[in-house]
Amino acid sequence: MERFYRLLAQHELPSSLLIFGVTQMLADMLADWGREAVAGRLRLIGLGFFAFVLGWGMWKRSRRLEVPVVFTEAERRDEARTLLKQFEFHTRTERTVNLLDSDQSLVAVREEELYIQLRNASLLRQTNDPTVWRDALTQLVREWDEEVDERLKRWITGRYQGVVYHISPDVVLPAAFYLGAAVGLRRDVKIYQRNSPGNYHLAIDLAGNARRILEPPEREISGIQQIPAEKTLPETRGERLILHLSIGRHSPVFEAHPDHAVADSIGFYYPESLPLNENWLPYVQAFVQLAKPWVDRYAQVDICLMTPHSVGMALGMAFSRSPHVRLCHWYAEEGVYKPVAELRWIEQKLPFD
Repeated sequence: MERFYRLLAQHELPSSLLIFGVTQMLADMLADWGREAVAGRLRLIGLGFFAFVLGWGMWKRSRRLEVPVVFTEAERRDEARTLLKQFEFHTRTERTVNLLDSDQSLVAVREEELYIQLRNASLLRQTNDPTVWRDALTQLVREWDEEVDERLKRWITGRYQGVVYHISPDVVLPAAFYLGAAVGLRRDVKIYQRNSPGNYHLAIDLAGNARRILEPPEREISGIQQIPAEKTLPETRGERLILHLSIGRHSPVFEAHPDHAVADSIGFYYPESLPLNENWLPYVQAFVQLAKPWVDRYAQVDICLMTPHSVGMALGMAFSRSPHVRLCHWYAEEGVYKPVAELRWIEQKLPFD
């Protein structure tokens, strides 16, 4: 049945005309044999099928293709594939993956391209070498942009109106933020939080209007603390800022950044875990409203994150056109943040353009 649907999608007009023509020929033959009543019914069937195929095609082209993409630190491909299968089941996108994977055209996206493994994941947790980080992050973005997105844009032509990505950004926080900054507001995405193996929830839905992330939340989010509370924006453009964004039990520790003594520091902290299985977009919007004026006021900003991965990616989307931002990674054994990546790397070759 899946193959039949695919053939209809690929050859919609020729197949409908062929079947319509065949039914009309048979009807003419039946009429010549004196079976006018049967011939009339057959003509109606042919017309009905013709209308059905055209209507089905128009309806299908008005829809968006829902595509799952899993970003993972799993080193083995079989482990990564298992994660994708679990994610497909939760997001009900198995049929999309089967449809893409069974297509033999050169532009079709294969199942193994929908799970993207972070290169040198274990090494990244031990080093702040910018070359290692840049190679890993560039590869992560390139695989999504060139091997998935570029080919999907060609594959959906004449089939679907567009693509909605279901994303599981289960990678180190700087990588999740970097992914969000790379895609920016240029694609429709739904970002999921992985709560436990096989258990996901749709945390941030930006399909249809990604710019909502820059708008104030529809409901008030109380409880986000500014640290220190009395600090105000500088009247003139500052040189360097270290911005801490934290959710949960770990409040910002300015001294954890090696350059805290020679830069301004500000923190925004929500002291509770975000409500499980609920919409987290208002929380992200609230953080963006508080942090964006500070990011825009300084020549260089180091961002230190302590948030869920889905929130990290969404924040990256919000600050996507901020090349003066550097991302810091938390090295737990040393108890410090260290700069590891820069958003200006993205600007040098803008993906998803």
